[in-house]
Amino acid sequence: MRSNFQSLLWITRESVPWMKKNGGGRIIAIASVSTKHVLDNMVLSNTTRTGIAGLAKTLANELAPDNILVNVVCPGPTTTQRMVELIAAQAHLRNVSVQVVKEEWTKQIPLGRLGEPRELANIVAFLASDKASYLIGTVIAVDGGFVQSPI
Repeated sequence: MRSNFQSLLWITRESVPWMKKNGGGRIIAIASVSTKHVLDNMVLSNTTRTGIAGLAKTLANELAPDNILVNVVCPGPTTTQRMVELIAAQAHLRNVSVQVVKEEWTKQIPLGRLGEPRELANIVAFLASDKASYLIGTVIAVDGGFVQSPI
């Protein structure tokens, strides 16, 4: 709760007064595809990440008149240290190789591979730019097609 959900509350509380005073700004929350596709054995993450999306949409609506744009980016399986740890933990728990678990993950992704951190960074940079000046309250999955929900 503290690192996922409350951190968004705290950073918003501290930054919004400054943004209002300076004519606007951007709040870009990083959540997870678990906002749209719950992940097995990730109860707290699934719960807090969905809360982030709800909070962000509420903030987007409330802060839009102040030109503060709030959006959420939801990375899917991405080659981060955390993903390496999750794959290793699953492999150990199931007594299979890391390669087997990694292949199982990639089979679920239409692009057939894990994402790269730079691909997530590109979306964040876009949302922070003037090119995204009409996007508020969006939840964008950066997941290679992992989430199968149409919305």
